[in-house]
Amino acid sequence: LIYTIDKDDDWKDFAVWKKANPNFGISCLEDDLRSKYRDAMQLAHKQNINKCKHLNIWSNAAISWINMVKLDECIDATITPDKFKDCPCWVGLDLASRIDLTAMMLVFRLPEENSFSQFTGGRYAIFGKFYLPSETVELSENGHYRAWEAQGFLKSTPGHRIDLGYVMQDLQEIAKTYNVKELVYDPYEATRFIEEAQNVVSFPCIEMLQTPNFMSEPMKIFEEAYMSGNLLWDGNSFLRWQFSNVILKNAANKKYYPTKEKGNLKIDGPVATLMALSRASLIENAASVYETRGEFLWL
Repeated sequence: LIYTIDKDDDWKDFAVWKKANPNFGISCLEDDLRSKYRDAMQLAHKQNINKCKHLNIWSNAAISWINMVKLDECIDATITPDKFKDCPCWVGLDLASRIDLTAMMLVFRLPEENSFSQFTGGRYAIFGKFYLPSETVELSENGHYRAWEAQGFLKSTPGHRIDLGYVMQDLQEIAKTYNVKELVYDPYEATRFIEEAQNVVSFPCIEMLQTPNFMSEPMKIFEEAYMSGNLLWDGNSFLRWQFSNVILKNAANKKYYPTKEKGNLKIDGPVATLMALSRASLIENAASVYETRGEFLWL
């Protein structure tokens, strides 16, 4: 015997949840079930979990991570990085391969007392720079890349491989303009670039692996920030597309990490954001960039 909702029921109607929980109000307490219902309404990755565990709806679909409605509520199209010159900044860099998308994200930590646009108590503001080889952008199936390039959200470099000189040039300009504390990078494909970067910038370059041990906590911090309105971003449509592509994968010990369903669905911007956020969040209330909570976890 399987208790579940009926085919034509709307699972978003809490009234139908009783059908799948025959001990409702006895061993299946209403307050607990309503709490899980609220989680499912707000957090995209909790929807499939609750459908399976509490409504007995079979699902093998990938679990989307971002509630895009909530993330869109954090958009302030008037902001630019220059508004945050005095705020500490972390740079997240995901170089991927030389023929694929490279993402460089700026994560600014905002003073608690500041208020921007309709937001109060904002903690983070994020901005992205993205790079692809021009030959990739010009492929017939990549009209979406050409549109984002025309809008100024994507920079194409000549040839079939990314010219990392463009990335280095932008990094040097960022170093001169903003209060950068650290560059956080994935060591894969990054060795030579980081060796050069360490010769031209004064801030530390911190290696971070893209594994559940390192990605799970910043994912939770990002989730809390955007769900509470403590995140600002400019609505960059290329970055928005990448956020919508992020799928949550569960690992051992209740940790999870970001991934994607298909290779052509890019998530480099969100990954670089999480890498920078992992360091920005560690030094909350610290007097020095090195006075961190549990820094041994991240080095």
